[in-house]
Amino acid sequence: MKVQTGLTIAVLASTACALPADGVFRVPVHKKTVNFSEGGTIQAHIAAVSKKHAAAGGVEGRNSTGSDRSYGVDIETYRYTQYSINVTLGTPPQAFSVALDTGLANLWVPSAQCSSWSCVRGKKYMHANSSTYKSSGEEVELASGTGSMQGYLSTDVLGMGDAVLGEQGFAEATSSVLPFIASYQGVFGLGHRELAKGGQVPPIYNMMERGQLKDPMFGIFLPKNLAHINEGEIIFGGYDSTKFAGSLEWLPITKKGFWEVEFNSISTGESTVQGEGLGAILDTGSSLTLLPTEIFDKFNGALEAALGSKTGGRVSCSARETAPEIVFELGGKKFAITGNEYIMPAGSECMVTIRPQASGAQSNVVILGTPFLRKFYSVYDLGSDRVGLAEAI
Repeated sequence: MKVQTGLTIAVLASTACALPADGVFRVPVHKKTVNFSEGGTIQAHIAAVSKKHAAAGGVEGRNSTGSDRSYGVDIETYRYTQYSINVTLGTPPQAFSVALDTGLANLWVPSAQCSSWSCVRGKKYMHANSSTYKSSGEEVELASGTGSMQGYLSTDVLGMGDAVLGEQGFAEATSSVLPFIASYQGVFGLGHRELAKGGQVPPIYNMMERGQLKDPMFGIFLPKNLAHINEGEIIFGGYDSTKFAGSLEWLPITKKGFWEVEFNSISTGESTVQGEGLGAILDTGSSLTLLPTEIFDKFNGALEAALGSKTGGRVSCSARETAPEIVFELGGKKFAITGNEYIMPAGSECMVTIRPQASGAQSNVVILGTPFLRKFYSVYDLGSDRVGLAEAI
């Protein structure tokens, strides 16, 4: 299979990923879909994502002008799609499934000491069983749309597939909360180093500093078809040009921390809402696209008129085929998504996945979650501080 580096590498089995000599490392991305009603609510997820972006350095200094009104999306059967990779920690290796989260920079897994409901059913990291474990003891708290945790910092050997990458700082969760029954145990942060808590070096930066990657970047492919379980992929050290049509549109990062680019406008049909001074954050940890409340209020009226629905985001599933395109202008370049991409099944009905941020959240950023990122292959270039987007195939 051809990759951007110009080198040809073997397609690796989905159960093992050797670290190749060319520095282009392919890792399968696994998908599972669960109902929010199985362990949480849409509102809880929106609140967690909004809090993450309001609290961290990527949005520092922005004032909140969010509305105090409640937007009651009462469908709790909306199916949240989780994307994860397999990693190991320790010697001998202990295996974990960890969610990919571009809105977080730390790696965390549940500790053997975790007794929270979300820890009871899954695997736990047992540092007493690892000969390479190193204790820090520093306490840490992390929050994102993929889950929140409290615990302490540790160090051990990180592996992916049959490749041992080396020592990696991470967090052990002694308490964790997930807004749903997750198919993963922890979170693999892919944000900038500036986001990392406790002075830890994120895994991607450690790989770069050890010279394990050809280029300081990673590319993410999330399959459009939600029925495809194991066809996603993340490439560390490059990207796969066979996974998208045309050329990548490169957008400069406007604020380090999150993967944030310039947001110009959102439009549907003849209606356009400008977003002067706003940023847009690409976040694999969000299952929704979240707008500042002021932008949402202006845009939602036009969208509801086009859909013929004023039911708080609930629509007939037939609207997936007839709904108008929504166009996001980012960094002066336009990216369109269709009804099939922004309207998703929710039990016997469907739900528009473009929602307002949580009440009181900072309001100068748009959060582009997985409904947007399934449409576009995304490349995150740490060397040039830019993001590349192209329509996935």
